[in-house]
Amino acid sequence: NWNNADSLMKNQGDLSGYYKKSPDKDYFKIANAEVYINDTLWTIDPENLVVIDTMGAWFKNLNITGGESQMSFSGKIPRRDGDSLKVSFNNWNLSNFDMVTKLWRFELDGIINGNFQYDIVDESPVISSNIIIDHLAMNKEYLGKAELINTWNNSNKSISIKTNVTREGASGSGEVISINGVYFPFNDEQSFDLDILFNRLKIGVIEPFFVDFISQLEGVAEGELKLTGSAEKPVLTGFVDMHRTQLLINYLNTKYSFSNVINFKKDRISFDELVIYDTLGNFASVDGYLYHEYFKNTALNVKISTDKLLAFNTTRKMNELYYGQGLVAGNIKISGNTMDISLDMDLTTLEGTDVKLPMDYSLEISDKDYIIFLSHTDTLYQEEDIIEPFLDADITPEEIRERIKSYDFVHFAGHAEYASQTDHEGPEQSGWKLSDGNFSVQDIDKMASSSAMPSFVFSNACQSARTGEWDWKGTPGEGSFGLANAFLRAGVKHYVGTFWEIMDEPSSHFAHEFYERMCSGMSMGEAVKQARCNLIEKYGPDTCWASYILYGDPRVSYFSPDEQFEQTPASESAMIRSSSTRGTLFNYALNTTRLREMRNWLVAILLVIFLGIGIVWGNYVLKRLSANEQIRIQELLIEQAEKKQKRTEALFRELTEITGSDPQTQNAGGMRTLAMVFDSQISLSNQKTENLVAFAIQSEMIEHSRFKILERKSFDTILRELIWEKPEQLSLLMPEVLLLLEVYDKDESPLVLMRLVDKKTGVVVANLFESLKKGLPVFEQKKQLSENLLKKLEDHYPLHGTILDIKGREATLNIGHDAGVRPGQRFRARNTDVVLEVTVVNSDTCIARVEKDGMELKKGWQVEAIFSL
Repeated sequence: NWNNADSLMKNQGDLSGYYKKSPDKDYFKIANAEVYINDTLWTIDPENLVVIDTMGAWFKNLNITGGESQMSFSGKIPRRDGDSLKVSFNNWNLSNFDMVTKLWRFELDGIINGNFQYDIVDESPVISSNIIIDHLAMNKEYLGKAELINTWNNSNKSISIKTNVTREGASGSGEVISINGVYFPFNDEQSFDLDILFNRLKIGVIEPFFVDFISQLEGVAEGELKLTGSAEKPVLTGFVDMHRTQLLINYLNTKYSFSNVINFKKDRISFDELVIYDTLGNFASVDGYLYHEYFKNTALNVKISTDKLLAFNTTRKMNELYYGQGLVAGNIKISGNTMDISLDMDLTTLEGTDVKLPMDYSLEISDKDYIIFLSHTDTLYQEEDIIEPFLDADITPEEIRERIKSYDFVHFAGHAEYASQTDHEGPEQSGWKLSDGNFSVQDIDKMASSSAMPSFVFSNACQSARTGEWDWKGTPGEGSFGLANAFLRAGVKHYVGTFWEIMDEPSSHFAHEFYERMCSGMSMGEAVKQARCNLIEKYGPDTCWASYILYGDPRVSYFSPDEQFEQTPASESAMIRSSSTRGTLFNYALNTTRLREMRNWLVAILLVIFLGIGIVWGNYVLKRLSANEQIRIQELLIEQAEKKQKRTEALFRELTEITGSDPQTQNAGGMRTLAMVFDSQISLSNQKTENLVAFAIQSEMIEHSRFKILERKSFDTILRELIWEKPEQLSLLMPEVLLLLEVYDKDESPLVLMRLVDKKTGVVVANLFESLKKGLPVFEQKKQLSENLLKKLEDHYPLHGTILDIKGREATLNIGHDAGVRPGQRFRARNTDVVLEVTVVNSDTCIARVEKDGMELKKGWQVEAIFSL
């Protein structure tokens, strides 16, 4: 029992009962139930009993009363022929069912009287009812008085359906909805024969079902429809006449109105000569239809023509890709499957159009089949760990070559070497000076013809922007003549470096001042100019300010002025960022208003607690609903990935036909190769998440996997670019494995599909699903996102080798860095318990030490890597 003494209304309860278990049956009984919810007394008949055995569950005198509302259960939950469950209502308020109906995005109000019976006949469910609902309302729209009479006809094994909704007004009563006919549950081909009529039906009742796409739905409809066929192959024919209909398309933020007849035919829904009006008085004509195969495999064929129409009216908050007001004239043709729409537009913008395309974005337009911009600031603000300082003084040229294309901005602080054309080795030896050789102009030139380079490179090193007199000899393929020239030729849009030697303190100061201004929204040229001025003020006559040179368009800004980049305090490590998402499952501080809203589901919860069966049944239903929705989303993602896979394979075939050659995959003995295909086809809103997921996986694979990611860009984009260039020879290295990404980002927990395909065989290795936590940066979830993927790759493509030599507890293996071996990696000798840990890695061999003393080693033993993160 309990008593909420601090509430203004009476909220208290006293429940008691028992549960008895016997060898063949379980018994539940609530002996006493008196529960007050906001002054309303809820009780359960003390003669109630619930019995559960292997045959099912029986209800006896399960009568629930709350105020003037009463609902009763009697009979058995149907499982086999002869089973019957009867539910009776006496002045029951339909809002008591809100807990359930809100799951399907609708609410019901009204007072229901009558009974409902659920039977099993010939192993099929049969429903009959005799119900009257007064003051019926759906989604707050008043409909009227409803009568639902369903009766079983044993002679032809059918259910007679008679449903009417009548609304009374000042001028009399009128029928709003009428559904009459017959349902044959045992006829698999002709189950329905129903006539559906409606008159002055307010269509706002259906808005919650389409809330993701439209809002402010108003208007009335009348029509006549005929439903025949079966549940598997329904046939709906007739018409619906829409009057004074208006709606707001959320994505475009435009409101349209129309009045027109929509015709339903066996295989299509047509809307010829439809005229829609915008809020400015402009109009467009719409002709076409939605084709379907029994409401599956839908396809559109629609033509829209206008001399002037408001196409969109958005703000940046609503759509960061583009926003403003668009007035257009021309023609649009929409065709194709609804999951793969084709748009053929011939439009002209008109006076009054004001469209803003934010230019603080990183991906090149050529990366896509249509214009999509991905903002630098989106990445920098929401994914802090995408800024990844590499503080290792022993970084190698190979590491830079592998990683430089994974970033939009690259900053190098160190030493550079400058070589002129008169030097013995030539200007191509200029480069960044590293502990294990130089990252040279020649290295950059080799990367120029592959995937996208960073947008901006800051080389804060002596003479990193220096150039000398250069004599071009006209030789095809002649190399670059300096770091700046090499980076720009490779595709870098902006490059900052120094022309002569400069001291550490002013160089650090310049970088700080420059980045502060660049991130505040200044153009690149203005940021360099003001940083130079700051050096002049600080260091006086020293000419260090003049050493810094910008190559690239000085007018470009990578950040908009209204978006301030959040800087990390100096005391915080830039390598380690943390964030937390806090929340509560339930709020127990219940006030009167909250209790009024909760009265229905509190009653249900209390009953479920003491009835036991309610818990089992409720959990089963909710889990089944959740599982079904999850399965539907997974099937959708797999379908999109299959299409993506087929398109990629078709592009590869087209490319090989052009060149007449077939590219080779990486040798099996070397490092494994993988390419990613990512570009969501479900929704434009998913593309940002999908790109971030791709970057996160790439980062984790570079760190923990021996698979070499061939390209940073989506592999199908690389193939399209090569097809467009029509090369005479194909130098593209083909990956052994394709990783296709799909993201569903409409739920609280976005779902990611990672589809692994063996390129040589075309076999799907695995479809892996991972959920993301909403609100937590994707980059912070990269380990959880990639763990199963990396394990699957290692399981399917195991790294194995042979013991070549043995010295004491150490063994030399025939695999090394080229095959992806890393220091600290562990191997197990096949069919033994011997485990070795790698201590030294060479290019083609490595040395591993036995972990436990006393373990015998033999030459020729086969070893296999042990997966770990």
